[in-house]
Amino acid sequence: MPAIKNKTHGNGTRDAWYDSAIRGCLYATAAAVPAVFSPLFYTTFSFPKLLALALLTAAAVLLWGFKVFVEGKIVLVKSRFNWLLLIFGFITLLNTFFSVAPFTSIYGAENRFLGIFTMLDLLIVAFLALNFFTTVKSIKTMVSVSLITAGVLAVYGIFQYFGLFDSFLKWNADTGDRVFGTVGHGNHFGAYLGMNILLGVFFFPYIRKNINHVLLAFALALMAIVLFLTASRGALFSTIIALAVCTVVAVIKKGNYIKSAVKRVPFRITIILLFLLVAAGFISGEIQRLPLVQRTIGTVAFIQQGNIPDRLSWWASTLEMVKERPILGFGLSTFRDVYNAYRRVDYRSPGPGDMQDLITPEAAHNEYLNIAATQGLVGLGVFLAMVFFVIWGLDRMTFLTNNPDKNMMLALGIKGALLVHLIQVFVSFGVITTLSYFYLFLGLGAALAGLATNKYETIQRTYRLPGAIKYITAMLALGICCGIIFMAARAGFAEYYYKEALVKTASGDLHGAIIDYQNTLLFRPGEYSYYQGFGDFALKNSSAPGLAPDASLKMLLLAEVEYVNAIGINPYHPSIYYNLGIAQMEVYKMNGNYRYFQTASDNFDRAVNIAVNNPLYPYQSAKSLMGVAAPATGSAPDDTIVRKANTKALEYLNAAYKIRVDYRDSEVLIDGLKAKLGV
Repeated sequence: MPAIKNKTHGNGTRDAWYDSAIRGCLYATAAAVPAVFSPLFYTTFSFPKLLALALLTAAAVLLWGFKVFVEGKIVLVKSRFNWLLLIFGFITLLNTFFSVAPFTSIYGAENRFLGIFTMLDLLIVAFLALNFFTTVKSIKTMVSVSLITAGVLAVYGIFQYFGLFDSFLKWNADTGDRVFGTVGHGNHFGAYLGMNILLGVFFFPYIRKNINHVLLAFALALMAIVLFLTASRGALFSTIIALAVCTVVAVIKKGNYIKSAVKRVPFRITIILLFLLVAAGFISGEIQRLPLVQRTIGTVAFIQQGNIPDRLSWWASTLEMVKERPILGFGLSTFRDVYNAYRRVDYRSPGPGDMQDLITPEAAHNEYLNIAATQGLVGLGVFLAMVFFVIWGLDRMTFLTNNPDKNMMLALGIKGALLVHLIQVFVSFGVITTLSYFYLFLGLGAALAGLATNKYETIQRTYRLPGAIKYITAMLALGICCGIIFMAARAGFAEYYYKEALVKTASGDLHGAIIDYQNTLLFRPGEYSYYQGFGDFALKNSSAPGLAPDASLKMLLLAEVEYVNAIGINPYHPSIYYNLGIAQMEVYKMNGNYRYFQTASDNFDRAVNIAVNNPLYPYQSAKSLMGVAAPATGSAPDDTIVRKANTKALEYLNAAYKIRVDYRDSEVLIDGLKAKLGV
């Protein structure tokens, strides 16, 4: 076997090339995950980030398997954090196994992809960060990579705010309203910037060249401005709170350093620039027109009208979910599947009309409640144990000792970044970008705290493997790598074909769209939302201009098949049952087959029963039934069918009226139906 080239660090440790390559994969993760996006896929932001995370994690796992095979041993940093990661991974697997919606827990909720494979990727990232960042220098390099990436993306955020890329990228959101950067939503882009602001503020002591001081100060100023332009109140306040907490510790423990930092020219330039920008904004009136200010004014007005914030309603619903299944929860990523059964009548959303009736929140907008509902109190407990372990270790380097550690400022930066996420998710939730950063720096925090505890000597446990076990471990790593790539590739093809189907639908190529929908399902047969999307396409285009009656009927029957397939995978969404009922009612109107009328009515019932406290489905079902006329043929008498339809419609309207007395024109329709039925 050829000799393996190693390099020697200043501390005398020898580092194999594959160890450096594994760290390189994590450096690339910090740069690629927040930066990549592609309009080739249906989810322009989420899937490309998932793909970057999956491929880089797979490469790192493959390199780790090669390391085990070559060395014939497993070497781990001596840390309880390894065990906590293993336990949380096991709990996550249990959540998936006992999930009420297994495919959701495997793939993740639609557009978010936070299923079991992604969660294991995140835990692997934390594990690798702990076990392969065994020097302070490597941790500093990771912080530098993160800050450079964030600085570049902040510049992009400024360009986006002024609409410089709108015409090229054709965003479907107003970039002047809320800057979403390359992350996809202002709240999450703001959290990402806030984490890097904390890293950067406490990274100044480790920069030697004045030009780099100026560049970092300029980058932090840009990040702060773009954070404000994201209009994310949660990200802004979490950044301010985390900065205040860490600054107080720094002032108490290293007051002389803070005084010297304040006297530095780059610091003063940054403060002056920010002051001038704020002053100019107030003088010109631009501050009042900024998205953050406008959103806050709108929220205050909404509450003054007697409404409660939507998040409070979601949290109350989530607490009921936790009471229902407190131990292991409903299953990883199942919040959206379960929510409708716990919807409250006080859920109102700011916006035109009855917007909240069209919304099923994808998460509780409180990550701790979300974990409790989907992964149980056991999962929440282990997650908090991981966080406490790392924060406590970093605190021992700072204010829990009379003599602060020499790398105290680095510890404060990492702790601050973690705090930004932990505070922000009290009113939001994690996405692939923010979670990748959180788990990466959770592992780095554990690594730094361990180094400080052991006086900057890496203490490792070595597990030598017999020949057979060595081969099995290497093959397992190869299998995991192949599995990650296989799942990511199939998801990628599904996302690509789904986007192509939408493009062809918009251009009127219905035949091409059908082929692309079929290809989508071929690559991702367990994703209910793709079947639902295919059904929606067929239902909507069954009435396309110029479509022959027999072709229209075929489209309706296609919609019926795809909706039934979606329900077979995930029976928790009222919209599928309602649309299935609409398709079947249209078939009944075309062929007069009473069976379709009956099954349509049954599916309306299911939609109404699932959509607790949502007046949309009983109201819309009633409107559909009120449009039923006597068929030319059928097994039931004509007047019987019409009366039955109107009677059922009256029942639905009463249900909608009971939920919300001022809902649309339900009261007028109720009076009309009562007169018509003589009741």
